[in-house]
Amino acid sequence: MVCVLDWGLGHASRSVPVIAELLRQDARVIMAGSGRAGRLLQKSFPDLKYYECPAYKVNYQGRDLYLSMLGQLPKIFRAVYLEHRWLRRIVAKEQVDVVISDSRFGCYHAAVPSVLITHQLNLQIHPAFLSRTVNWFYQNWLKRFRTIWIPDQPDGLSGALSYPTPFQSSVYIGLLSRFSSGSAAPKRDLLVLLSGPEPQRSRLEAIVLRQLKTMPELKVLIVQGKTDEETTHQLGERMELVSYLAGAALEEAIRTSAVVLCRSGYSSLMDLATMHKPAILIPTPGQPEQEYLAQRCREKNWAVVRTQSQLDIREALQAILQQSIGFGTAQTTGPAILPAIVKDLLQSTS
Repeated sequence: MVCVLDWGLGHASRSVPVIAELLRQDARVIMAGSGRAGRLLQKSFPDLKYYECPAYKVNYQGRDLYLSMLGQLPKIFRAVYLEHRWLRRIVAKEQVDVVISDSRFGCYHAAVPSVLITHQLNLQIHPAFLSRTVNWFYQNWLKRFRTIWIPDQPDGLSGALSYPTPFQSSVYIGLLSRFSSGSAAPKRDLLVLLSGPEPQRSRLEAIVLRQLKTMPELKVLIVQGKTDEETTHQLGERMELVSYLAGAALEEAIRTSAVVLCRSGYSSLMDLATMHKPAILIPTPGQPEQEYLAQRCREKNWAVVRTQSQLDIREALQAILQQSIGFGTAQTTGPAILPAIVKDLLQSTS
């Protein structure tokens, strides 16, 4: 059983290659999720059984994600408790042999091998005394899982978020991306991928649309990241706005775009690194993880990074042309490692 967190689309998208590999090795797969993430799984694997998990319903309105979540801890603890009770019922009903959870912290079972997929083992929180306290509690909670799969290499794309790992039972499984490497002749100048929680998704969309209207010379495709809609709008002769692209269509759009503008969410970075695509990264305001990842990409010269409030698309595109920017040095051995990891897991349950 594969369970994914509904916080943007990243947890679901990076679980797609895991589900595909399980199916390739003849496993019976049941999926579980909620909200937009659940709908992405259903669209990706329409023939698989799917369960709706209890939703976390965490509101992100403040300037700092972690501080906002601290204020909602009672709601989060209740959601994890209900999620755990729900999972135990489904495991018994479906006779599940193994549970794989992407960041759903209540989706573990004492009698069934439980795997957690996460690149966040060391939360980046300030000030330092608060970081030590929160990480102590967080890492002790993760010990409920038998194994942790880290979608990275040691000291790789996620940097200090996952390296060094404090868990002996953790395994680096390489980057997880739905897409394959390779290049194609660009069909457009810029692809904009909007994602993440509201209201920041809509705020970035408004900024992008306002600036691109002053650059009619660019050929642009904007993907809103709205999985519950299927709309297309032509905004001028060279700009197209679509609500959502799935699977092969999204891969083709990324591959045939000269530059991608998107959030610095980890799943997006894994896709960009796999496809070696030049990118403009805009970390979601108040999300320390995305801010850290964006800073790491800037230091490694993997991407151009701009804040949402200071974004100047024309200037950022010029910066990519003037600098040697790209993910060419990022290691992407996930597809080679994953089959062996999945095989070992399935054999341990037989």
